[in-house]
Amino acid sequence: AQKIRLWSVINRQNRTTRPDVPLAIDDKPVDSVISKGELRVLVEVSDKEPVAGTPPEDQQYFAPWTTEDVKLFFKRYNASKGELTFMGTCAAHSTDKMAMIVDQMKTMARLPPGMWVVVYEEVKPNRVDVVQPQLTLKEAEMTSGDILILQEMPENLPAAGVPPPLHPTPLDLFDYQLNRIDVRFRLLSQPNKDVLKVELSKKDTHDVIVAKLAAALPPTNGKPVDAKYICLTSHNQMMNEPRPEPL
Repeated sequence: AQKIRLWSVINRQNRTTRPDVPLAIDDKPVDSVISKGELRVLVEVSDKEPVAGTPPEDQQYFAPWTTEDVKLFFKRYNASKGELTFMGTCAAHSTDKMAMIVDQMKTMARLPPGMWVVVYEEVKPNRVDVVQPQLTLKEAEMTSGDILILQEMPENLPAAGVPPPLHPTPLDLFDYQLNRIDVRFRLLSQPNKDVLKVELSKKDTHDVIVAKLAAALPPTNGKPVDAKYICLTSHNQMMNEPRPEPL
């Protein structure tokens, strides 16, 4: 139990849910830390080994926490794979420079010191800001629960014939995840049967939608479907049939 520390979890004004401060619950009853009928905590487990010769009750697995300490969470973004993965956490002081935190992230990712990287703060899924290495954590308004994302930057442009990443930055990935939607299509001649399901974005224009639909449709007489011959009609959910007016 001494190797476990509980953190309170709060709802921020930007509608994200993040860890806040360690809970000094000791022998308090559980209902004393329950908020609105919920017990939401982050469980932190120390990886420190016990000190030989020290009694169990005197072992120190966590450093004392102060109001100037900051608990940061690290992620790593791989643009070529479009993957965002968790790396770990870091306890820092509000006077530490962001540059030092960036170096810690590079060490955790096992990157060489000279590797060019960009580090973002994940404020919320639709807002990702580039951090300024010259600032202290306090100047950058970093608080416990904040998330930083490390992205390696290639030294050279992609080789000829290699397509660029679909989502070059974490913000592009979040934008894709927030706006993607699966849309089912039916033929006017078969209005009660799904023929095709295509992944679209809520930001797609009509021209983009018909182009994606044309690419997903099987060829006609051995030729790809021409998008300009596609006419779309919205669906009437109440009647479960197409609306009479085309889009």
